Amino acid sequence: MSRRALFTRFLRPARNRVERLMREPRAPQSASAALFHFASRIYGRAVLFRCDGYASGRFATRTLPCFVISVGNLTVGGTGKTPMTTYLARTLQHLGYRPAVVSRGYGGRRRHGTAVAGDGRRPLLTADQVGDEPCMMANSLTGIPVVVGRNRYDAGLLALRTFAVNILVLDDAFQHLSLERDLDIVMLNQQRPLGNGHLLPRGTLREPATGLRRADAVVFTRDGSESRRSVGALLSENTARFDARRHPEVYERVCHGAARNPMTLPNGLLPRPTSWLSGRRVAAFSGIADNKRFSDSLLSLGCEILSFRGFPDHHRYETEELHGIAATASAVSADLVVTTEKDYARIAHRVPWTAHTAVVGIRLHLADEQRFHEFLTASIARKALPSRGHCARKGA
Repeated sequence: MSRRALFTRFLRPARNRVERLMREPRAPQSASAALFHFASRIYGRAVLFRCDGYASGRFATRTLPCFVISVGNLTVGGTGKTPMTTYLARTLQHLGYRPAVVSRGYGGRRRHGTAVAGDGRRPLLTADQVGDEPCMMANSLTGIPVVVGRNRYDAGLLALRTFAVNILVLDDAFQHLSLERDLDIVMLNQQRPLGNGHLLPRGTLREPATGLRRADAVVFTRDGSESRRSVGALLSENTARFDARRHPEVYERVCHGAARNPMTLPNGLLPRPTSWLSGRRVAAFSGIADNKRFSDSLLSLGCEILSFRGFPDHHRYETEELHGIAATASAVSADLVVTTEKDYARIAHRVPWTAHTAVVGIRLHLADEQRFHEFLTASIARKALPSRGHCARKGA
């Protein structure tokens, strides 16, 4: 039995049970639930010990010689960190700054050192090497370099030494306490801002909810006013609050050898209006944190979904799986094969089919952009003020 078949038969059902447990507020009375609850208590104590260590100075932090902004969240899974990082980098560029993005490179095979994923003109490495999100940002950010490395300090130095940048934006770095930041922005899903209220592995919280006190700003996505009010009590009175909405972006994959449109991006995608998908019969697949949300978005765009396959977040597609997707699309006579921009970053260089293909991405828009711009410029202007310990309570 192949590794993939073994996973499908035995491991995937187990993973699904664990994911259900992590979503449910009240755990079923079982030995596994009790074990996960106990593990989450141990995890929580370890997180608090780590945070207190940085707050007290027992653990050293390092400082980069420029303004540093982190974008992160409290929970595992998709809350819009990468779309916000992209939006923030573009906004800083629009305001006249010279930003670079620094990412850990999660999911890439490159385990050590630092690397330039994109130089602001084109991607230099593949998703297999540096992860899907850095590769996706390198494809979409013009004039903004993307650097990866598990050690964000070393990656930041590489960006500063290689490019003429003066601001660094750290993707998914709220818990990266070993590096000083000048601004911490936290993304919150208003529907379930604290997941099921439990820490990993019983829930999805990376740290206790009191960690929100470190945030300089929170950005609420999706709807859920009741949840927003409950989270408000955890925030410092000085924490700025913003609302954001996700808007889909649609692309058509341009097959190799086709006439080159000047609007085609370096990854071979041609921007299309969202109406381009309306009425299409599609075979869709995705490997993101919320596959159902992707299928729902396709329905909202007017697609008729003939088949849909969901995979784990950051899934590394094997060739046989891609051939299976193509075969399914042909069998159901789909007009298009459709996937997410994040998934396409992983397979762009080895798509095994000639079927008409569409890619759907996400762009973030803030409800009050002018106020956000003023917040950014005022925060950067205060750079000369003494820096804060990132485990200290804001407003304390």
